[in-house]
Amino acid sequence: MAEAVSIPSAELIQEFLTEKGREVIKKMFYGFESAQMVRKFDGVTDKLDLAEQDVTVSLIKEWNSSLGFTDDAIEIRKVRLEVAEMKTELKFVIKGETLRAYKAYLKGAGLVADDFSLIDYLLMQPQEKQMEELEDAMWQGEEQSSGIGTRTLLERVNGYRTIAKQAGVDGDATVVTTGSIDNTNAVTKVQQMYKAAHKTFKKKGVHIYCSYTLFEAYQEHLLSLHNNADLQIQEVKGMGYTLQGIPLRIGARKSMLIPVAGMGDDDGLIATRAEFLAYGFDYESEQSEWDIQKHGWETWALNAFPVGFQILLKKPGFLLVNDQL
Repeated sequence: MAEAVSIPSAELIQEFLTEKGREVIKKMFYGFESAQMVRKFDGVTDKLDLAEQDVTVSLIKEWNSSLGFTDDAIEIRKVRLEVAEMKTELKFVIKGETLRAYKAYLKGAGLVADDFSLIDYLLMQPQEKQMEELEDAMWQGEEQSSGIGTRTLLERVNGYRTIAKQAGVDGDATVVTTGSIDNTNAVTKVQQMYKAAHKTFKKKGVHIYCSYTLFEAYQEHLLSLHNNADLQIQEVKGMGYTLQGIPLRIGARKSMLIPVAGMGDDDGLIATRAEFLAYGFDYESEQSEWDIQKHGWETWALNAFPVGFQILLKKPGFLLVNDQL
């Protein structure tokens, strides 16, 4: 049996995490791909009521000497961003092979223990897995009514796909019938989504989100139509977000097709703008920090945090989904 190796005391580890913990937790909430693509709301611990304005009537009228005020011209739509309390609980038994693997990692990376501690090493893969689960839940999450108390993040919160699809059912989004999409029709189908958007939305630029599988099919179809097509990925920055995708060849070239790892592998499409995709969390909460405890040979690592997603503008022509979502 491999010898057990003692690690620093829980007090020393906790001191390390107190000094560095914010950075560790911030990486979890901000470090995955889609976190860069959406509008982030930090400090949400329960509910956050947001609002979108819409002018529903004509404002400019022919002059005459009588006052004729426009009543209720501005419609305020309240949208609620709710977060769910989630947690991660890990248990380690630190043995000789763990310490040897850690030392080998340091040597291979050209690091020393002061650069990358044992706790950093132990939490490295769990943190990567947390970010992967956040990525998937942001898009594919669908709240389940069964299994309360044991649900995973994917089963506890509604992601953008679920929210957008329900908006289509409720009449709050345009549903575009594209049918199945492959490398023989992807360009045509994506343009079909764009053409269904409201003209003011086209002027600002429509952000069309898809899976990497569909994105590659689009690239292949584009090359088959135009063998000199520019497939260079372009970057666009906005209200706290950064998008990378291919500008559409129609319109004012402000609209983009954007591949998203969390979308899965199907033919689903969501068209909106990044500033309307809300992501709520609270990384500065004490609960969010890793709590490290020693119990005999075991080391426990615990953290709890709120997280949730919402689409802020649900309106036909401004939120579009296809029938493959």
